[in-house]
Amino acid sequence: MNAISSSLRVFNRKEIWGWPLFWFALPVYFLLSFFFDVFLAQSWRIEWLYIAVISLGAVTMLGILFRHYVVNRFFLNRSAGLFNVIAIAALGAIKNVLVGELSVLWGLVTSVDWAFRIYGGAGLSIGVLLGFVYVLGARVDHNSTMAALEASRAQLVRHRAEAEDLLAREQNDLLRQTQSSLLPRLDEIQQSLAGSAEPIKVIESLRELIQTRVRPLSKSLSQAAENLTLASAPTPVEKPKSRMFQNSFLLRPLIAPGKMFLMILLGNWFLSYVILGIVAANWSLLYSCASWAIIAGIKVLIPASYRLNRTAGISLLFFIGFVSSNPVYWLLKEFSDNLQEDLLLLLVVLNVIGSVVGFAYSKSLELDRLEAVNQMQRDNNQLAREVALFDQQVWIARRSWSFVVHGTVQAALTAAITRLSSSSQPEQYQVDLALQDLERATNALSKTPEINVDLNQALQNIASTWSGICKVSFNLTERASRALQKDQNARMCVNEICKEAVSNAVRHGEAKNISFEIDRSSDEILFITASNDGRALDKSAVPGVGSKMFDELTIGWSLQTNRGAQQTVLEAQLPLSPRGASS
Repeated sequence: MNAISSSLRVFNRKEIWGWPLFWFALPVYFLLSFFFDVFLAQSWRIEWLYIAVISLGAVTMLGILFRHYVVNRFFLNRSAGLFNVIAIAALGAIKNVLVGELSVLWGLVTSVDWAFRIYGGAGLSIGVLLGFVYVLGARVDHNSTMAALEASRAQLVRHRAEAEDLLAREQNDLLRQTQSSLLPRLDEIQQSLAGSAEPIKVIESLRELIQTRVRPLSKSLSQAAENLTLASAPTPVEKPKSRMFQNSFLLRPLIAPGKMFLMILLGNWFLSYVILGIVAANWSLLYSCASWAIIAGIKVLIPASYRLNRTAGISLLFFIGFVSSNPVYWLLKEFSDNLQEDLLLLLVVLNVIGSVVGFAYSKSLELDRLEAVNQMQRDNNQLAREVALFDQQVWIARRSWSFVVHGTVQAALTAAITRLSSSSQPEQYQVDLALQDLERATNALSKTPEINVDLNQALQNIASTWSGICKVSFNLTERASRALQKDQNARMCVNEICKEAVSNAVRHGEAKNISFEIDRSSDEILFITASNDGRALDKSAVPGVGSKMFDELTIGWSLQTNRGAQQTVLEAQLPLSPRGASS
């Protein structure tokens, strides 16, 4: 989108019907009323002030009613720009007609050129709207973006504050859930066995414990913490602070000859017409081109890397506007007949200076907004990474407990059952060994588990498991390997993702070959790509447990069919912990 269309899009927004437009128009109308109705006509009567206040107040009330009953209820995006321009022009015409009526009523003038009042009022209001949209319209997008950025930052800060506590609570909940479910029953069985209870009863108790508690608990722990979320009450967002340009800025990008050309041309024509007449106004179009050429020439001469602080930059912008306004002023002065017209022609100078500074301010806001958009994107990416990392840690915590319950505890209980079942009346040493098995199960449940995956060995196991069915190969870049050496959670996640990818490729696609590429082209993200030669992806397939696991472990993932290469490709982005990301 080019610079002009970027500004003009504000025409299509109902937000222009607000107090910023009023405060922008207020000084314009009062100054023009003073210069043209009072100073130019030498009519120094207080009634002109009353007329200015009454007419602007009446049109403001009409605008408020129009916004409430029309704009907010029936506003449509299609042709909204034309709708706004026509409505603003109508209000400007009404204001100017009201000024004419009151000036006649109070004897300030004897006759009124009603055509000039109507068309002049409509044209002036369109000019005010154009100036507002070009100069201050960027604040609409700017303030919206800055507010969104503050909200994004607030959410990121809140997330960081909550994540550690939530994860710690989840770990404690898992510990209590597991211990309360299994330890009391284990203690009962141990006491029964130590108290010379009948082996058959102990065996039945152990089998009942496995069936009714160990296996259901293992299944429950393997599921994701669906209800655990970091979302909390919205953080109040402070109103974006307005500032007149950045503390320092590059001067050249802020000078916009193309955008300001129309404002200079129309503004100078209107002012010249009211002060000097139609002939001078027409000549002002040519003179305004000279001003535009000076501005464009100055921009070309300014080095692209020329940076100034705020005070120096604004001062230089005023100076550029003043220098470029001189051709128009001195050439139009030839049409002037008196000192009053000479002084009023200074409005032409102000129009050019205002265009230069105003459009520079608008461009500064737009650059500020773009910088904020980029920062917001970075913050959102960081937030997405940290949320994914949190989900990954919760998943690993639950999966680790599942491994303990399903692996260590169930294995120990099964071993005890086997020992006690070896004979109808087991000897004491067999009972002692069974008690040791139960003690081992109890110890496994006494603390939060830590699982450290040897990734190289795990990947070799995957390849050997599927040997003869599917050829599996892995390629880890040096950067990925360094990160994985320091990130225990990431190693476990890579292992699980690779196992699931191979299993799916073989079961659903009958793949014979699958290759993995694991890279870290971004500091904080691991990129996993798995390509297999199985059947094309069935788009009607319902997402299963594997898809859910990918959702929980990754920032994002996709599964696509590359028909040209006859490959099905899984791509996943796995977040790294800060320690792994720094390697």
